[in-house]
Amino acid sequence: MRDFGRVKISIYIESTAANFDPKNENYDEIRAAAHVLACFGSPYACPPDFLDKLCPTVLRVVWILENMIDPPDEAWDFLEIWENSPEIIAEVKRQIEELKAYLG
Repeated sequence: MRDFGRVKISIYIESTAANFDPKNENYDEIRAAAHVLACFGSPYACPPDFLDKLCPTVLRVVWILENMIDPPDEAWDFLEIWENSPEIIAEVKRQIEELKAYLG
């Protein structure tokens, strides 16, 4: 069986989440990572041990997404960038729910 933990996209997602800094405004990268993580969330797509390995990354991405729409301080300017768009807020909330479902 292929070692999913060494797949480049997995490494990229883990790195993106671990190195996120709101000052760098890499919100689009986090949202893309959230999308891919949600796709990985199916036991039909990935082996269970790989999914277990991703849980800390999923938790980190959920935390980042939540702070994007409920910023703890002025460094988090996602809402300002998107001019408090209700559509974008709803989309980020949807991503959060998808990832929380992944966590069970």
